Amino acid sequence: MSHDDAQPSLWTLLQGLEFHQGYLQAGAIRTRYVMAGQGPALVMLHGNGGHLEANLRAMAQLASDFTCFAIDMVAHGYSDAPSEPVTPEVYARHVRDFLDAANIDKAHIAGVSLGARVALWTALVFPERVMSVIANTGLPLAPADDKALSEMREAQQRSLKVTEQLTRENMLARLRGVIGSDDNIPAELIDSRLRVYAQPGRADVIRKLHYQNYEDMLTSGNRPPWFGFDALRKITAPVLVVWTEQNPGHGLDIAQEAVAALPHGSLAVVANAKHWPQWENPDEYVSFARGFLLGEGQQAASRQRAT
Repeated sequence: MSHDDAQPSLWTLLQGLEFHQGYLQAGAIRTRYVMAGQGPALVMLHGNGGHLEANLRAMAQLASDFTCFAIDMVAHGYSDAPSEPVTPEVYARHVRDFLDAANIDKAHIAGVSLGARVALWTALVFPERVMSVIANTGLPLAPADDKALSEMREAQQRSLKVTEQLTRENMLARLRGVIGSDDNIPAELIDSRLRVYAQPGRADVIRKLHYQNYEDMLTSGNRPPWFGFDALRKITAPVLVVWTEQNPGHGLDIAQEAVAALPHGSLAVVANAKHWPQWENPDEYVSFARGFLLGEGQQAASRQRAT
């Protein structure tokens, strides 16, 4: 196996685009973001223990139609961590506060994994700020069976291990949990995440987040207000659920049940991807996302592959 970075660099993905990396004060949280493009606002959220670079492949393409903001969520990446526990309400409030700081009245919100749950939670409690949601391989639902529970427990252990022993080997194992092929794990991605975790005190913060975020989902019993199909039924914004056939933890059947529960839900299934379709197969992900977001779309976005 080789990580020779034959693929484009994270930052050369944006070559030729006008883009900006900066910080905004979102409430009490100094928040890192990258902005590129023009058009309606699209806020892009990463997953548990992640950082905004996970969204750059898709962002580089979506910037032709949207003003994209990839952000580090509260207590993630290079954004501040609060002293209070980071609950679903704190995640949603941080997104709302970022919209305020960026002078955005309403935005589309696209999240992956934990970021998908945060996008849905934001639409649940701040519906007036959300135009639509892309929920990418993440739903506020408990594991449906023992297999799903086991896969999520294994993911939790990989996530905890890398914060306890910050090595390239452990980081690679963590990324293999979400990316199906080593060809899609360039050395630069490993280095980028290692740099995030190596900030003073950040690994301890991420360890607590990894434990808490998994435990909240694993033990939720689909209790309201943050988890369960009843929560999905209360979301009034249009939602595109993006899934894969290899997604660990929640299978395609759960995604289909979620779409049925959502008042305005549709489903897209991306091929050749595990848990990060926006990274592993950005062309297909962007095709679905663009059609949905531009409203060309509810039909195109809901056309799924044969399963």
